[in-house]
Amino acid sequence: MSILAGKSGADRLEAAYDMLRTFPPFKWWKLHEGKEVEFRVTRSVTDMGTHTTYRHTRDSEHIVEVSERRTAHLLTMLRVLAHEMVHMAQVIAKSGTSGHNADFQHRAAKVCAVLGFDPKEF
Repeated sequence: MSILAGKSGADRLEAAYDMLRTFPPFKWWKLHEGKEVEFRVTRSVTDMGTHTTYRHTRDSEHIVEVSERRTAHLLTMLRVLAHEMVHMAQVIAKSGTSGHNADFQHRAAKVCAVLGFDPKEF
């Protein structure tokens, strides 16, 4: 069973996101508050998580999705969420909107060093 199963999965993502925002380096990246981000739980078998924006809204609403089929444990959910938060930081900083470019790698290395994620799994 996934940590995200059930009706409260998106609420759990938002709570975890708001918690992660308090840690470096996230706290320096001017990420939006959780209530300003749309969180979705998917059943994807291919993507563990995704970050995207609605470009037609006035402030490019951020959407973070995490797959309940690929995320069974809390630590996995936190790692996937942190990964998508790096993509969000790139969009906010206008340093890349997709892919794992040099900026992503630099930011991801900081996140992994501070929070103890394995860079090879990040």
